[in-house]
Amino acid sequence: MGQKLKKWFKRNYINLKRKPHIIPVIGLVIASMIYTFNLSYHSRTIAHFPSSYDAFLCFVTTLLSILSIFTFTNYYHKMNYFLLVLAILMTDFQIVLDILYMGSVRRYLAKDLDKAYDYMYSSYRSVQIHIIALAIVTILLILHPIYIAFRKRKKVKHETAKNH
Repeated sequence: MGQKLKKWFKRNYINLKRKPHIIPVIGLVIASMIYTFNLSYHSRTIAHFPSSYDAFLCFVTTLLSILSIFTFTNYYHKMNYFLLVLAILMTDFQIVLDILYMGSVRRYLAKDLDKAYDYMYSSYRSVQIHIIALAIVTILLILHPIYIAFRKRKKVKHETAKNH
Protein backbone atom coordinates (compact mmCIF):
# COMPACT_ATOMS: atom_id res chain seq x y z
CA MET A 1 0.00 0.00 0.00
CA GLY A 2 2.85 2.41 0.87
CA GLN A 3 4.60 1.81 -2.45
CA LYS A 4 1.41 2.50 -4.41
CA LEU A 5 0.83 5.73 -2.50
CA LYS A 6 4.43 6.81 -3.02
CA LYS A 7 4.16 6.03 -6.74
CA TRP A 8 0.89 7.98 -6.98
CA PHE A 9 2.45 11.07 -5.33
CA LYS A 10 5.49 10.88 -7.58
CA ARG A 11 3.34 10.60 -10.71
CA ASN A 12 1.17 13.55 -9.66
CA TYR A 13 4.25 15.62 -8.77
CA ILE A 14 5.63 15.02 -12.26
CA ASN A 15 2.27 15.96 -13.78
CA LEU A 16 2.28 19.22 -11.79
CA LYS A 17 5.77 20.01 -13.08
CA ARG A 18 4.59 19.41 -16.67
CA LYS A 19 1.31 21.30 -16.23
CA PRO A 20 1.90 24.06 -13.66
CA HIS A 21 -1.32 25.86 -14.62
CA ILE A 22 -3.24 23.23 -12.66
CA ILE A 23 -2.18 24.71 -9.30
CA PRO A 24 -3.90 28.13 -9.79
CA VAL A 25 -6.92 26.40 -11.34
CA ILE A 26 -7.27 24.17 -8.27
CA GLY A 27 -6.95 27.28 -6.08
CA LEU A 28 -9.65 29.09 -8.06
CA VAL A 29 -11.96 26.08 -7.86
CA ILE A 30 -11.43 25.73 -4.10
CA ALA A 31 -12.09 29.45 -3.55
CA SER A 32 -15.22 29.22 -5.66
CA MET A 33 -16.40 26.16 -3.76
CA ILE A 34 -15.83 27.89 -0.43
CA TYR A 35 -18.10 30.72 -1.50
CA THR A 36 -20.80 28.76 -3.31
CA PHE A 37 -21.15 26.10 -0.60
CA ASN A 38 -21.89 28.87 1.90
CA LEU A 39 -24.42 30.75 -0.23
CA SER A 40 -27.26 29.55 1.99
CA TYR A 41 -25.67 31.35 4.96
CA HIS A 42 -25.18 34.47 2.87
CA SER A 43 -28.72 34.51 1.55
CA ARG A 44 -30.23 33.98 5.01
CA THR A 45 -28.06 36.79 6.35
CA ILE A 46 -28.92 39.13 3.48
CA ALA A 47 -32.63 38.56 4.11
CA HIS A 48 -32.25 40.59 7.33
CA PHE A 49 -30.69 43.60 5.58
CA PRO A 50 -33.01 46.38 4.46
CA SER A 51 -31.25 47.08 1.13
CA SER A 52 -30.71 44.91 -1.91
CA TYR A 53 -27.15 46.24 -2.19
CA ASP A 54 -25.77 43.26 -0.29
CA ALA A 55 -27.68 40.79 -2.43
CA PHE A 56 -26.11 42.39 -5.49
CA LEU A 57 -22.65 42.08 -3.89
CA CYS A 58 -23.30 38.40 -3.28
CA PHE A 59 -24.51 37.85 -6.85
CA VAL A 60 -21.53 39.63 -8.42
CA THR A 61 -19.08 37.75 -6.19
CA THR A 62 -20.63 34.42 -7.20
CA LEU A 63 -20.51 35.39 -10.87
CA LEU A 64 -16.89 36.54 -10.71
CA SER A 65 -15.95 33.43 -8.78
CA ILE A 66 -17.09 31.23 -11.64
CA LEU A 67 -15.89 33.51 -14.44
CA SER A 68 -12.38 33.78 -13.04
CA ILE A 69 -11.91 30.02 -13.46
CA PHE A 70 -12.86 30.14 -17.12
CA THR A 71 -10.82 33.27 -17.73
CA PHE A 72 -7.65 31.71 -16.35
CA THR A 73 -8.12 28.43 -18.22
CA ASN A 74 -8.58 30.39 -21.45
CA TYR A 75 -5.42 32.37 -20.65
CA TYR A 76 -3.39 29.21 -20.36
CA HIS A 77 -4.69 27.68 -23.58
CA LYS A 78 -4.16 30.89 -25.59
CA MET A 79 -1.27 32.41 -23.53
CA ASN A 80 -3.02 35.77 -23.73
CA TYR A 81 -1.74 37.98 -20.90
CA PHE A 82 -4.85 40.16 -21.08
CA LEU A 83 -6.87 37.19 -19.80
CA LEU A 84 -4.38 36.65 -16.97
CA VAL A 85 -4.66 40.29 -15.92
CA LEU A 86 -8.44 39.99 -16.15
CA ALA A 87 -8.42 36.88 -13.93
CA ILE A 88 -6.24 38.69 -11.37
CA LEU A 89 -8.55 41.72 -11.43
CA MET A 90 -11.58 39.45 -10.96
CA THR A 91 -10.07 37.82 -7.88
CA ASP A 92 -9.07 41.21 -6.46
CA PHE A 93 -12.53 42.62 -7.12
CA GLN A 94 -14.03 39.63 -5.28
CA ILE A 95 -11.86 40.52 -2.29
CA VAL A 96 -13.18 44.10 -2.39
CA LEU A 97 -16.78 42.88 -2.62
CA ASP A 98 -16.24 40.47 0.25
CA ILE A 99 -14.83 43.27 2.41
CA LEU A 100 -17.89 45.43 1.62
CA TYR A 101 -20.17 42.52 2.51
CA MET A 102 -18.30 41.92 5.77
CA GLY A 103 -18.74 45.60 6.61
CA SER A 104 -22.49 45.31 6.11
CA VAL A 105 -22.69 42.24 8.32
CA ARG A 106 -20.55 43.92 10.98
CA ARG A 107 -22.74 47.05 10.94
CA TYR A 108 -25.91 44.94 11.24
CA LEU A 109 -24.48 42.89 14.11
CA ALA A 110 -23.32 46.04 15.93
CA LYS A 111 -26.75 47.63 15.57
CA ASP A 112 -28.99 44.64 16.36
CA LEU A 113 -26.98 42.24 18.46
CA ASP A 114 -30.19 40.80 19.86
CA LYS A 115 -31.20 39.64 16.37
CA ALA A 116 -27.89 37.94 15.58
CA TYR A 117 -28.17 34.34 14.46
CA ASP A 118 -25.58 31.60 14.13
CA TYR A 119 -25.75 31.63 10.34
CA MET A 120 -24.72 35.30 10.33
CA TYR A 121 -21.51 34.43 12.11
CA SER A 122 -21.02 31.45 9.78
CA SER A 123 -21.50 33.75 6.80
CA TYR A 124 -18.98 36.21 8.21
CA ARG A 125 -16.40 33.46 8.88
CA SER A 126 -16.85 31.90 5.45
CA VAL A 127 -16.28 35.27 3.78
CA GLN A 128 -13.08 35.66 5.81
CA ILE A 129 -11.91 32.24 4.62
CA HIS A 130 -12.88 33.18 1.06
CA ILE A 131 -10.76 36.33 1.27
CA ILE A 132 -7.75 34.33 2.48
CA ALA A 133 -8.22 31.78 -0.32
CA LEU A 134 -8.51 34.56 -2.90
CA ALA A 135 -5.36 36.24 -1.61
CA ILE A 136 -3.46 32.96 -2.02
CA VAL A 137 -4.92 32.47 -5.51
CA THR A 138 -3.97 36.03 -6.49
CA ILE A 139 -0.38 35.33 -5.48
CA LEU A 140 -0.44 32.08 -7.48
CA LEU A 141 -1.83 33.88 -10.54
CA ILE A 142 0.82 36.59 -10.33
CA LEU A 143 3.63 34.07 -9.91
CA HIS A 144 2.43 31.78 -12.70
CA PRO A 145 4.06 33.58 -15.67
CA ILE A 146 7.23 34.09 -13.63
CA TYR A 147 7.42 30.37 -12.94
CA ILE A 148 6.80 29.54 -16.61
CA ALA A 149 9.57 31.91 -17.72
CA PHE A 150 11.96 30.51 -15.12
CA ARG A 151 11.14 26.96 -16.18
CA LYS A 152 11.74 27.76 -19.85
CA ARG A 153 15.04 29.47 -19.07
CA LYS A 154 16.16 26.54 -16.95
CA LYS A 155 15.10 24.12 -19.69
CA VAL A 156 17.09 26.04 -22.34
CA LYS A 157 20.18 26.12 -20.09
CA HIS A 158 19.82 22.40 -19.46
CA GLU A 159 19.49 21.61 -23.18
CA THR A 160 22.47 23.75 -24.16
CA ALA A 161 24.61 22.12 -21.47
CA LYS A 162 23.50 18.70 -22.75
CA ASN A 163 24.42 19.54 -26.37
CA HIS A 164 27.98 20.61 -25.54
